[in-house]
Amino acid sequence: FCGGTLISNTWVVTAAHCFAHYPNEFKRPFVKSNIDVILGTNQCKGKGGVKRKIKRYIIHPKFAERSSYDNDIALIEMDEAVNFTDKIQPLCLKPTSIIDDLFLSRRGGRRVGRVIGCGQRYENIEDTPDLIHDVYVPIISREICTGANIGSGNFTDTMFCAGYERALFGDACYGDSGGSLSVQLSDSHPWVLVGVVSWGVGCDRPGQYGYYTNVGKFYNWIQENVN
Repeated sequence: FCGGTLISNTWVVTAAHCFAHYPNEFKRPFVKSNIDVILGTNQCKGKGGVKRKIKRYIIHPKFAERSSYDNDIALIEMDEAVNFTDKIQPLCLKPTSIIDDLFLSRRGGRRVGRVIGCGQRYENIEDTPDLIHDVYVPIISREICTGANIGSGNFTDTMFCAGYERALFGDACYGDSGGSLSVQLSDSHPWVLVGVVSWGVGCDRPGQYGYYTNVGKFYNWIQENVN
């Protein structure tokens, strides 16, 4: 279905389009009781994981489903808190000033983000992996992202892009939506949730990149709803 990122013992960040596209993808209305939140396992089918139900979900009120995927972010409150273990840990959140300065700017060199999910490994091969996998992708400048052939107006201020100019170097793909792009400044720093997998033109195509919701832009909105 979709990925998500634990940010507290009761809340998960994901993509708004995961909820908006559910009826078309699965040919039935979205019913929250049909969805499990599964944590603490590397098995894509959830074997051995901790399961929770959705108490409520909050889609960003300005999510632009039919145009640019602007504000593609949502929150899930689980019906029961989880205990943090060596397998269940939240990612850190930082406000936009820190995200933009330390992670998305060119200061200090190009940052590389880690994308995690259970999506397809290749665009034209429908395969669901048994294990969660990851890929490390460089965060790309806004100038290059804007210049990619993605259509006018699709790249907004609430997004950034990441990936490789050449094909077959790694990318998020179908099934990875809602998952995290996280960055760690050094071994002594915590992993920070920088992006949410949002959209792209195919997967791992030459001259194309993956587009991510800039979580820092929504730091205040997240805090207002979670707290």
